[in-house]
Amino acid sequence: MSNGIRPLSTALTNFFQDSLGFKVQSTQQTIPNNVFFGVGLWNPTGPGGWSSGQLNLDDGIFIVPVTGYYHTSATVVFAENSTGTRGAQINVGPLATFEVTIPASSGGTTSVPIPGGILFLQAGQQVALQAFQDSGGGFDIEGNTAWSMFLHQRS
Repeated sequence: MSNGIRPLSTALTNFFQDSLGFKVQSTQQTIPNNVFFGVGLWNPTGPGGWSSGQLNLDDGIFIVPVTGYYHTSATVVFAENSTGTRGAQINVGPLATFEVTIPASSGGTTSVPIPGGILFLQAGQQVALQAFQDSGGGFDIEGNTAWSMFLHQRS
């Protein structure tokens, strides 16, 4: 009788054989005031398994190549400014799936973390990392913003 539990070594071997994903950093860029805006990306690393047409580095959109469960997380780092709020979201199509908004910190940069979560995604769906700020004008995010997305289990 099988209970669906596999030894850790087997689970890890299967995970790495089926690896599909990326970790990217942002470019330093200006986010417009009072709107969620796509985060441009660079320097993709990780197991790969996707084509260059599936990860648009200019506007931070990933087109899902394989249906399955994906693990995703991100941290958006804003330049120093204590006015307004800062936010980040990972969205699927037009819907915000994970969204975090916090007050700007006084002194130093403000980091907005999106804790890791699991998404069930269909091949062809678009997933994007977006940033938000309402300081009153355009405002920069730092180049050390990061986003990762890895296939957890094919469906």
